[in-house]
Amino acid sequence: MLVGTKIYSDNIVPSGEVIFKVKVSPEATQPQPIDVAHVTDPRLKKLERYTGKGRVVDKKSKSTHWLPGQMILVGDYFAFAWLPINLQIFFMRVPDNITAQLLTLEEDRQSLDRLMSVEAPESESSSPLTEREEVMGRMVGDEMEMEMQMEAEADAGPEAQQRELNEE
Repeated sequence: MLVGTKIYSDNIVPSGEVIFKVKVSPEATQPQPIDVAHVTDPRLKKLERYTGKGRVVDKKSKSTHWLPGQMILVGDYFAFAWLPINLQIFFMRVPDNITAQLLTLEEDRQSLDRLMSVEAPESESSSPLTEREEVMGRMVGDEMEMEMQMEAEADAGPEAQQRELNEE
């Protein structure tokens, strides 16, 4: 049994969870390969298929459904097709060092999502701004202050600017 695990993104199933299972043993009955005409790469002329099941999670109810599917070998890549919903996703083997980096990035993304969805308690703030809105407000305020300072310097003219440089 070949088991595929999602390593990033929460599309279809949450990251870190099983996304499909495929029977790859020689004893398992497999569908006929797909014959492809008009390709020059010999690896793509006959696409082997393996029976399996793919997992989908309903985001609203959080319920899990396993649907019949097939893994299709396509050269150095493979695809899994969820047959009842006519969905196919291509996959590739990811080297271990890249997998570790992707897992770290996914954890960071999830942390940022949690931070951005948390609102500051009303007791700490006079307005119901989220932490993100407060940070963005500070950034815009700083930017406006910098623009006003630049405009004042521009209005002062080159002589005033030269005096300021000499005083420093």
